[in-house]
Amino acid sequence: MKARNKNIIIIPFVILIGILLTWLLTSVFDIWLVASIIVSVLVIIDIGYILNNYWHFITRIPYKIYQFIKYLYKQDIIKFAVVGSIGVGFNFSFLYLMVTVGGYHYLLSAAIAAIFTTVINYTLNHFWTFKKTKINDNWFVGWLRYKLVDDFTILIYLGELALFVELFGMWYIAGAILATIINYPIRFLIIRKLVWQLRKHNQTDNTYEWESYYNGNIVQMWWKREIANTVWKWIPSDTKLLNIGCGSSPISLNYTNMVGIDTNESKLEFMRGKHPVGIYSTQNTKDFADGSFDGVLLIEVIEHLDNPIEMVAEISRLLKVGGKAVIATPDYNKMLWRLAEQFTPYKEEHCSNFNIDKLDNLCQKYNLYPVKYKYVAGCDLIELFVKG
Repeated sequence: MKARNKNIIIIPFVILIGILLTWLLTSVFDIWLVASIIVSVLVIIDIGYILNNYWHFITRIPYKIYQFIKYLYKQDIIKFAVVGSIGVGFNFSFLYLMVTVGGYHYLLSAAIAAIFTTVINYTLNHFWTFKKTKINDNWFVGWLRYKLVDDFTILIYLGELALFVELFGMWYIAGAILATIINYPIRFLIIRKLVWQLRKHNQTDNTYEWESYYNGNIVQMWWKREIANTVWKWIPSDTKLLNIGCGSSPISLNYTNMVGIDTNESKLEFMRGKHPVGIYSTQNTKDFADGSFDGVLLIEVIEHLDNPIEMVAEISRLLKVGGKAVIATPDYNKMLWRLAEQFTPYKEEHCSNFNIDKLDNLCQKYNLYPVKYKYVAGCDLIELFVKG
């Protein structure tokens, strides 16, 4: 936004803040008028400075909030919460009627209400929240599976409720609300995992990298997107690029003058449909002439190679002088990676272990000089090299 247009919004806003603050200090807090004016002027100067210098960041906040909500919706968290809210409304109404009108014990009433609520929750989750996930059961069989799993979370809920009522003396409805809030993330994780199993993608599947980026778990998607955003920041979109071991990664989508090579033809065929302006081939790096590219990507590949030295030499050969290479690989000097690796489905395929010093020393032998680096999750190294 141009400065003039920006000031049209900022100036009236800070003046209004100043007037309201002055009124608040004098009328509500009974502070001397002159002192109130001085304080208000100092405050609006600070506010004006912040708005003027961080305008772009501030105006992006609503969009970021929208993106975050959209992300939660795609992860089924919001839909699960909506369904849970409907179930909670029914649950508390039933609980109140049984205890207040029927005169039954609150724990017996809570257990019966929770059992009936599972029918409502399961039905809505089955046909709406998790409708895109892999589940082969019909409604009744699925509900039985859901019921068995949900009984475990109901026991946790009842234990928390009894604790709040008997030990802390809370009103049973207030205790039920608090226990429901505490139990929500437990229920979401257990039920999604054990009832609606998310589709499992093997690394050899043609959509593996694509699905990891767009539909993986929260950590996986964040991890993949951090790598992609870093690459896009370091390597301009108009670069003549070679992406070695491209797979079905969306990283390639940012480049029009791009060649992606991989040994998995099904992944390449998938990417041809997603990115028709790119070239996807099973060619070997040796098929390209010296200095053919301005940029080369080697993302999470080098640790899978029996001979990483040969690959680094090839990258140097393929790059023009001044060309850029981005290499991403786990840093085995980081304890966090040794822990994270236990949760990767292809850890057995890691045959070349690197750390930042080892990678730098290898690359510099082939005239590739480190420029900058970044860690994802404190353990996955992304490094930019320039050919000297």
